[in-house]
Amino acid sequence: MVALAQAGRRLEALDVYTRVRATLIDEAGMEPGPGLRGCSRRCSPTTSSSKELELKTNTEITRAIHALTAELHRRLLPDADQPS
Repeated sequence: MVALAQAGRRLEALDVYTRVRATLIDEAGMEPGPGLRGCSRRCSPTTSSSKELELKTNTEITRAIHALTAELHRRLLPDADQPS
């Protein structure tokens, strides 16, 4: 999503967010977290500065992915962390 926005393909970047959001809702019953939502706002065609898409965005995406992975693991494999 960020790479598309940085390449000037912001509508395509927004489409990626829309598909990810739909998948999260359909498959996990959850909305994207604040990091991913913030990234989508910065990738929006109405965002004026490309500086908003630099390192900070990548860090936020990494955090959002880690949080999402942990939440999905918790929801889909609730017994996996419990001892046998």
